Amino acid sequence: MKSSKWVCFTAIALCAGMLVGCGKPSKEKLVEMAAENLQKNVPQKLDSITTLTKAEANNGTLNLYYTISHPEAQLHAAEAEMGIRSNIIEQYCYNDQNKQLREMGIEVNHNYTDSTGASLFIIKADPSQCTAK
Repeated sequence: MKSSKWVCFTAIALCAGMLVGCGKPSKEKLVEMAAENLQKNVPQKLDSITTLTKAEANNGTLNLYYTISHPEAQLHAAEAEMGIRSNIIEQYCYNDQNKQLREMGIEVNHNYTDSTGASLFIIKADPSQCTAK
């Protein structure tokens, strides 16, 4: 199972785009607005096997839910997580579109399940994972 760059940062970039230009709302309000905006477009196919199925706000944390539709998703979950994790953290920490997320300390949880709904892995991205380049 290949990890697509789209899987890793599309939702974050969409969220960040929603946050730019919103004045000075609270962290919680920004996350709610981003989740509402993303939720309008679900399900959203990100690549041939990955679909963003849900976006929700929870006390200033953005939770994104994905389904991986691959018959061997459970079997390859560990290797998929490794590849996807590094891309998500890279995009969260170093993509200019995500600057406001980092500056406001917004955590983004990426929750992956297989097509049966069984949990595969969760990837958390937050400013504490970012180091200076």
